[in-house]
Amino acid sequence: MTVSIMIEAAKQQGLAVPLMAVPNYGGLTLGGILSTAATGTGTAGSPSSLCDIVTSIQWVDGKGGVQTSARSSPEGKAICGGLGVIGVVTQLTLQLHAPGKVFVQTRARVADTQLMADIAAMQKVRVCS
Repeated sequence: MTVSIMIEAAKQQGLAVPLMAVPNYGGLTLGGILSTAATGTGTAGSPSSLCDIVTSIQWVDGKGGVQTSARSSPEGKAICGGLGVIGVVTQLTLQLHAPGKVFVQTRARVADTQLMADIAAMQKVRVCS
């Protein structure tokens, strides 16, 4: 599952991913983010990576056995950032929350010829109802 699909699935359930807990590029897979411990852009006191909002992990070990581990367990800690050495992640349980009023937009393949104007436009406050 990609970040974009996860965010949409959470939205359909009336939930939201904690702001900045995952990288902003929506095409990344959750398994890839988890196994590399890729960071979001969180600040002090907020989740700064997917690992911070994972509560449990289902994974397949090297012998084909399906395991479930709490994120706080030794296996859970090893899987987060373990580059797939421990096993293959098949399912995550995440701690999501009620949606807020923050809007995040990812822009790709945009020419930088008007970079300063584009940044100024992105910094304007957008009011969501």
